[in-house]
Amino acid sequence: MADPPSRPVALLLLRRSEHVLFVGLLALGAAGAAGHRGWPVLLAGAILVAGWYAVGAVLARRRRTRGLAIGWLAVLVAGCAALAVGSASFVWLAFPLFLLGTQLLPLAASVPVVAALTAGTVVVIATDRGRWDAAAVVGPLVGALVAVMITVVYRDLAEQVRQRAELIDELTAAQDRLAASQRQAGVLAERERLAREIHDTVTQNLTSIVLVLRTARQSATATGTGSAVDHRDAAGRSVTAATDRDAADATPAADRARGRPAPATDRQRDSSLVEQLDTAIGAARGALADTRRLVRDLTPAELAGASLPDALRRIVAEQPGDRTHLHVEGDPGPLPTPVAVTLLRTGQEALANARAHAAADRIELTLTYLPDTVSLDVVDDGGGFDPARPLGATSGTGLGLAGMRARAEQVGGTLSVDTAPGRGTAVNLTVPRTGGAR
Repeated sequence: MADPPSRPVALLLLRRSEHVLFVGLLALGAAGAAGHRGWPVLLAGAILVAGWYAVGAVLARRRRTRGLAIGWLAVLVAGCAALAVGSASFVWLAFPLFLLGTQLLPLAASVPVVAALTAGTVVVIATDRGRWDAAAVVGPLVGALVAVMITVVYRDLAEQVRQRAELIDELTAAQDRLAASQRQAGVLAERERLAREIHDTVTQNLTSIVLVLRTARQSATATGTGSAVDHRDAAGRSVTAATDRDAADATPAADRARGRPAPATDRQRDSSLVEQLDTAIGAARGALADTRRLVRDLTPAELAGASLPDALRRIVAEQPGDRTHLHVEGDPGPLPTPVAVTLLRTGQEALANARAHAAADRIELTLTYLPDTVSLDVVDDGGGFDPARPLGATSGTGLGLAGMRARAEQVGGTLSVDTAPGRGTAVNLTVPRTGGAR
């Protein structure tokens, strides 16, 4: 919170001028009463009034309550009135009392108080002179009017200070709320970013592992031996054991035990299984690397020390089969990291969707460098989907498309998807080379 605003210079000068005025008039009154009969009593009274005034000044700095202020003012007025009765030299203390009365009392109450003080001042002056004249009346009246005008200005300044203080408090509170909102927005944006990163990296690698292991399992099941099929002979007796023994005799291990080389089909099957397991291991290592990178929040592992085309070529080379191709058109140049990451993750997500959900056989990636923009097209011949209903058994959870669109918006790009059930999918991402910087 900001510190409370300081009192304006005009108010400080007015308040200090009141103090100087009161002390000066009190001193002049004491000097004018010198030689007067009972002067020591008047001097003692003046000292007491000065002390009481100082008490009020100190209390005004520490705490301000209406009752305390009225009580202090009443005692002060009584003391000044007693001094004025003792000597007319103190009558001009009425002027600072005018100011104090109009400042400390509500306007409705201050008017009669000022009127009573004015009347008392006129009576004291006329009594001291022994006659009534215009000067005895006009002087106190003018002083009262001036005091009221000064008080009006004082109250206006005080109200402006109060409103300014309230405005500053409101602005400070609004800034605090805005800062809290921005922090919350930053937290949510970071969560979304991490969710997209995990979906585009770790999740895809784990999906690849599952697909590869599932393929290996299906291959092993389709070509496996020794399946427990229960056959019965004409007498109804089980011949499963015999079948198992025959299958065991036909395994590569049995062939090796008898000194015979394993059939070529077994060696091919073993080689294929090893290749699939190597692919799964590579995907697992990629997931581990991506997880470590997310923890460190560094540049994507694929872009570490490599250009975007090289990173995409590496990803394409990791795809099963040889029907995924990358074409690079235009003059490749350096790109801001957010732009390169967006293009890379979009390519990864589109490839993963084509493999996992669309069962695509052929996928073509085209990376095009234009003077002001860079575009990536990913076209597959898979089953496609209904863009109006992206959620389904063949189209996944929909997080991939949402993540790609969110990434595109962050760098000022656009994402379009052209697809329909049964006719493949074409994904186009176009982003400014500057990443939407202004």
